Formats: sequence, C-alpha cells, structure tokens
Amino acid sequence: MNGQTKRKEKLILFYLTKYFYWLLLVLILIFIILFYFLVFQPELSRGATINPFEYNRKLKYLESLRQEDREINKLLSDYQNIQSSDLKLLEAVLPTNVDLPNLIVQLNTLANDNGLSLSSFSFIDSADKDKKESAKSSDTGQSSVAPKVENAPKELRKVDISLSLTGGDYHSLKSFVSETESNLRLLDIVSLNFNPKGGGFSVNLLTYYYQ
Repeated sequence: MNGQTKRKEKLILFYLTKYFYWLLLVLILIFIILFYFLVFQPELSRGATINPFEYNRKLKYLESLRQEDREINKLLSDYQNIQSSDLKLLEAVLPTNVDLPNLIVQLNTLANDNGLSLSSFSFIDSADKDKKESAKSSDTGQSSVAPKVENAPKELRKVDISLSLTGGDYHSLKSFVSETESNLRLLDIVSLNFNPKGGGFSVNLLTYYYQ
C-alpha cells in the first residue's frame, strides 16, 4: 500500500516538474482574465460615461489655448515683419533713453526756425526723481510717490523740461507751439508764461522715453 502511495506521489511530482511552466502560464492567464473582468472593465465602463458639462468646459478651455496660440503667432509674425526703417522711426518717436544731446538740438532748432532763441534749458528725469524720492523716504521713514504718466506702463519714463525763450513775438511763439506739438519725438507742452520784464517766454514741456 505504501508502495502504491509513493508511486502516485512520484507520478504527481513527475507531471508537476514536466508541465510546471504550462501550469504557471495557465495561472497567469487566469489572473489576467479575472483582473480584466473584475477591475479593468468596470473602470473602463465608468470612464466611458462623459459628463456633458465637463466636456464642454474642457472644450472651451482648449479653444482658449488655441486662440492664445494664434494671437502669439500673429504678434511674432508682425514683429518679424517690422522693417529696420520702422524701428528707427519708432526709436525717434520714443527713444530708449533720455537722449539729451538730440533733445537739445531738436528744441534749439524748433526755436530758431520760429525766430526765437533758446536761452536756458533744464530737465528732470522721472527715473532720477524716483530714486531720490525713494532714498528720501528711506531716510525719513515716510512714503512718497512721484507723479506718474496717467495710465502709462511702468517702463515709460517722463522728462520734465523747462525752457527760456527770447526774441520773437506772439506769432513766433504760436508757431513754435504748433511745431513742437507736431515734432517727431513726443513733446507735450504743459504751460507757457510770458516774462514782461525780459520780454521772453518760459515753457514747460514733457517728453518720454521707454526704458
């Protein structure tokens, strides 16, 4: 009896050894099938149900991204199409620094072309003024804000200019004002005053540059 039992055990061991890999493969297949039907398929079915509201929200967001991409590409295309002459013209209208020598030349030319003489010139750069106000605020512990160009970006700096003009008459001054306002570089006249003693004029202007 014991001999038969041992033979059965050896036979079972023989078949297990011989067909081990096949048995292992069958077990793996069974596990995969069970995982698919018990875990994966329910999740897949749940994901297949699309919420219309969520779908529309994502669709609108995708369209907004596409619109932004189109706008960026258009801006890049416009920038690449800007000619060097246009860039020079833009630099003349709104330079990237005070460009003081050229500014004085322009104002002197405007005065001379209209029968006036530029007798004095002074200016205050808002960038320097901001630094001084900031340093003063740090020393005193009080906050002080320098006047800004209304609705202007922080990179736009203004320059306060004070001029003294001599010679000419009312018509000369009127012509000077007209040509100043149509000057290529932006010049805004803030105030005009007549000096009855010296017979001249004092002019306050604003010009700008992009830093």
